[in-house]
Amino acid sequence: MRISTLAIHLDREVNQKFEFNKETQLLPIMGLESRKQLKDQEDLTNTTLRHHHELLDLIARELDIEKHQIMDIELILKDVQPACIGGINEEFIFSGRLDDQAMCYSILQGFLESFESRKDSEPDSIIRLMALFDHEEVGSVSAHGAESTFLPSVIKRLFNSKLAQKYDNSISFEQTISKSLLISADMVGHAIHPNYSSKHESNHKPKLNQGLVLKINSNQRYATNSPGIVFALKVAKKAHVNLQFFVNSNTMPSGSTIGPLLSASLGIRTVDIGIPQLSMHSIREMAGLL
Repeated sequence: MRISTLAIHLDREVNQKFEFNKETQLLPIMGLESRKQLKDQEDLTNTTLRHHHELLDLIARELDIEKHQIMDIELILKDVQPACIGGINEEFIFSGRLDDQAMCYSILQGFLESFESRKDSEPDSIIRLMALFDHEEVGSVSAHGAESTFLPSVIKRLFNSKLAQKYDNSISFEQTISKSLLISADMVGHAIHPNYSSKHESNHKPKLNQGLVLKINSNQRYATNSPGIVFALKVAKKAHVNLQFFVNSNTMPSGSTIGPLLSASLGIRTVDIGIPQLSMHSIREMAGLL
């Protein structure tokens, strides 16, 4: 499938302002007229009434099943070009969905390495928890989004499990939360762009390959506060990692992350931190590789 744009010869204003109708001008092209037509319309199931039968044929072949076994589908289009390394010194990565799969991958690696670095003989009552949420780009309001009760519920179940009884039960769930730290790890998305440097606040211009970025916003669009900054700086120093800071220009409204949502629902100290990148939400995004 491919979504084809209109040739410039038929739209002379496209270079001045690129606009499109989301309902009628973003339809993907799958093929020409069907090479085979169903003769008996009464044999169509509800699924084939709603979806093109040749598309269902293709899916069935890929899954090695019969078409009638397909109850329903959820179709998502994506860029088929693979991620690649670029730059004169191969210092960049170009890929779709770096926001936020790059941070998901980094979190998973750190999560696994945290267990490898711990000695088996050492007692460990710390709960290491990694949470990856769906629907962040569309508001997080779903049963498995960050604004649901899913994470608080999971933590409470862990706290009340038989495994937790091996440790100190005198500490309440609320006390545990007050002693905990949540890291909201989302791509910063706004490294300084050499062609648009005026878009950044003059004293806060994160650069690619110059370290992680702490995100700060006085309107609480990011959850980082002063104690969180101090904690992050100490951890970064111990790990020999450089930290940069991102603060929106006063003339530019800020985006947000799931950090404030989770911080409010749990009452937990939260730090918003991430990797800087360019071209956020583009089909091909760009980030540093070092």
